[in-house]
Amino acid sequence: MSVTLAVSWPRPEVLAPLAAVLFNLFALRDQLLALPAVNDSSVHMAVARWTRRLVDSGQSPIDAWFPHLQLGLALSRHYQALPDLLTGLLGWPFGVDVTYRWLLYLLLATWPLSVYVGVRLLGWDPRTAAAAALISPLLHSVTGYGFEHESYIWQGNGLYPQLWAMWLFPIGLGLAWQAVNDGRRVWLAALVVGGVVICHFLTGYLALAAVLVWALVDPFQLPARLARAALVLLGAAAAAGWVLLPVAIDGAYSASSIFIRGTFWLDSYGAATVIGWLAGGRLLDEGRLAIITILTGIGIVLTGRMARADLRARAVLGFLALSLVLYSGRPTFGPLIDLLPGNADIYFTRFISAVHMAAIILAGVALAWLVGHLERALAGLKTLPSRAVPALALAAGLVALAPSAQATAADDFRMRQLAAIQRIADEGSGRDFDALVATAAGLGGGRIYAGAAGDFGANSRIGYIAPGNVLINNGVSGVGLELRVPALTEDAEAQFNSSDAAQYDLFNIRYLIAPSGQSPPAGASLLASRGAYRLWRIPTSGYLDVVDSAGPPVIANRFTLGSADAAMLKQRDYASGVYHQVAFAGSGTAAATLTSALAPGKRPGQVVVEADDPDRGIFIGQVHFDRPGLVILKSTFDPNWRITVDGVRVQPSMVAPGYPAIEVPSGAHQVAFRYQGWDAWPWLIGLGTLALAGLWLLEPRLLRLAPAASRAEPEPPVQPVPQPTARPRRLRSRRPRLPEDRPA
Repeated sequence: MSVTLAVSWPRPEVLAPLAAVLFNLFALRDQLLALPAVNDSSVHMAVARWTRRLVDSGQSPIDAWFPHLQLGLALSRHYQALPDLLTGLLGWPFGVDVTYRWLLYLLLATWPLSVYVGVRLLGWDPRTAAAAALISPLLHSVTGYGFEHESYIWQGNGLYPQLWAMWLFPIGLGLAWQAVNDGRRVWLAALVVGGVVICHFLTGYLALAAVLVWALVDPFQLPARLARAALVLLGAAAAAGWVLLPVAIDGAYSASSIFIRGTFWLDSYGAATVIGWLAGGRLLDEGRLAIITILTGIGIVLTGRMARADLRARAVLGFLALSLVLYSGRPTFGPLIDLLPGNADIYFTRFISAVHMAAIILAGVALAWLVGHLERALAGLKTLPSRAVPALALAAGLVALAPSAQATAADDFRMRQLAAIQRIADEGSGRDFDALVATAAGLGGGRIYAGAAGDFGANSRIGYIAPGNVLINNGVSGVGLELRVPALTEDAEAQFNSSDAAQYDLFNIRYLIAPSGQSPPAGASLLASRGAYRLWRIPTSGYLDVVDSAGPPVIANRFTLGSADAAMLKQRDYASGVYHQVAFAGSGTAAATLTSALAPGKRPGQVVVEADDPDRGIFIGQVHFDRPGLVILKSTFDPNWRITVDGVRVQPSMVAPGYPAIEVPSGAHQVAFRYQGWDAWPWLIGLGTLALAGLWLLEPRLLRLAPAASRAEPEPPVQPVPQPTARPRRLRSRRPRLPEDRPA
C-alpha cells in the first residue's frame, strides 16, 4: 500500500515579504557588532543606560532629569524618549547595549512585514502588498533621513525613535483607513496611531495628517468619514495624552534654536528641488539605478487611471501629494505651512519619510501589475507547468530589484570595514581617552569638555566618533554635543568659547581633555596624561554659585533666548559674577541685587559646601551671604524645579543663559534644587485606556451607521492561473489590468 503526500507550497505573496526579511537579516547582521555609538545613536543609548540606572536604584525614569545633554533637561517633556526608556527597561537580562543593538536589528529587519500588513489593511491585494514589502528595504535618498537603512544603521544617522515609529506607521495607516472607511476597529487604529505619535513626534504628525486624507477621498460620504476620522484622531490623542499633555504644557520652555531657524533643517528645500530629486532618482535611488523611481512613476500612472473609481488609489495619491507639499516646506508653501499646528517646531526636511512611504506603495502597485502581466504571458506557454508560473513571475520580480538589493547590501556591508578601523582606534587613542574620562568622572563636581566641531574637537575624533559622542558614551555630563535636544540652554552651549576661562565657570566645565598640543585656558592645572591626550582641571564654583543680578532685565522667549545669550556672552558680565535677569515669556523678574553703590567683582557670598546627584536632578548646598544676592544652578531652567531655602519653598526666576535663580538674604542658609516631575502619569494613562475602551464599545454602532457604499468590497479568492490550451486573445481595456482583475 503506497501513501502519497501532497505538498502545498506557500504562495509567492507569502514568500516575498519573508524573502525581504531574510535579505535584511543577512545584510544588516553587522549591526550586532559591539561598537561605541556614533551620531544620534550615542544619545539614545545614553538615555537607555540612564533609564536602567534609575530603575536599578528604585527611581522612575518617566519625567526625570537627564543631566548629560545641553546642560540638562526634563527629557520626556521635550523629546520623544519612550523608545529609549523602553530599551532601558528591557535591558535587564542581557544589558542595555546588547538589547539596543538587537532591537535595532530586528525592528529594521522585519520592517517589510509591517509594510505587507499595512498595505493589506489599506485594501490592496496580497500581490501588491508583497511587492511593496520587497521594495521597502531598498530605498536610498540624497539626505539619508527617510524610511531607509541609512537613517538607522551604525554608519548612518542613528534615528532610533523614528525606527520604532516607522515600524508602526504602515499598520497605523491601514487600521486608520479601515476605521475611516467603514468604522472597523476604530479603537485599535487610535491605539496604533497614538503609538506612532509617542514614539516619534514627526512621524506621528504624518500619521495624524494621513487620517484626514483618508476622510477627504470620498466627497459623497464626507460627513460620515470626517466623523469617523475625528474619532480616530481623538482616540489617538487620548492614547498619547500621557506624553503629549506635559509636552504641550511645557512647550514655552522648549527652545527654538537660532542656528536652525531659516535653514533647510526646519524649512526644507522647496518644491523645485524636491520634485527634481524625485524625478531624477535622488529621493529613492541615490547613486543607484533608478529602479524604484521608475516603478513609482508607473504606479502614479496606474493609480491615476484607477482614481476615478477606486478610493484606495485616491488615498495613496492624496498622501503622496500631501507628502510632497510638507517635504517641500516653507520655500514654496510658506503661507500654507504657517497655518499648520505646531509649524514652528516641525523639521520639514524630515518629511522625506512620508514621500518614501507613498513611493513604497506606488512602486508596489507597479511591480505587482508588471509581474501579473508577466504571469499571464507565461501562462500562455504550453511548455511550462502551471505550478511553475507564479514562481517564475516572482523570480522575475526579484531579478528586477536585484541591482537595488545589491547596492543596499553593499552599503550595509561597509560596516565591517568601518568596524575594523574603529576597533583599532578604540584600542589605541580610545583607551587613553576613556581612562582620562574615568579619572574626571571619579573626581566629579563639574562637566567635561573635549572639543566640538568648531574648534580642536574637529580633529580629535576617536576613529569615527566625535569627542562629544565619546563623553556621552561614557555616561558623563559633557559640553560639545550640540543642538541635540531643545533645552533652553542649547544655543548658549553652542556658542561656548573654549579659550575663555570665564566661560568654563559659566557652564561649570571643570575638566578639559585635549590633545597634547592644545593650550588650556588660563588657570588650568594638569591632572593626568595618557598617550596623545591631557586632562586639565579648571577652577569653577560648581553647579551652584553665589552671584549678583543687574538690570535692565532681558526680555526673551524660546525663540529669542539664543540671541540674548549671544549678547550676554559678548558682554562678559558673568566673568565678574554678575548675571542678568530674564523676563521669559512674559514672566516677572526679581529686583537687581547689584546697585550703583556696589562695584561689580565682589560677590555677595560663597558656596561653603555642595552635594550633587545629577542623575536624580538633586543639587544641595550650604551657602553664606554677606549681603543679599542670588544662588543660581548652572543647569537649564524648568518650571518643575522645586527649590527650598532652609526647607521653605521659593519660586525661581531666570537668569541668562537660561538658569534658575533664587534670591537669598544675608546669613548662612541651606539651598536645595530638586527636579520633581508629574505624579499624574497613571491617571493620564488610565484616562486614555478608558477612551479607547469607549471606542471599542462604540464600534458596533459605527458599523451599523456606515453606509454600504463606503465599505471595502471583499476581494475574490486568489486562484492559480490556469494552464491554457491555446494562446488567449488579448483584450483591450480603458485602464491597465491589476492583479485583482484576474478572473476567478
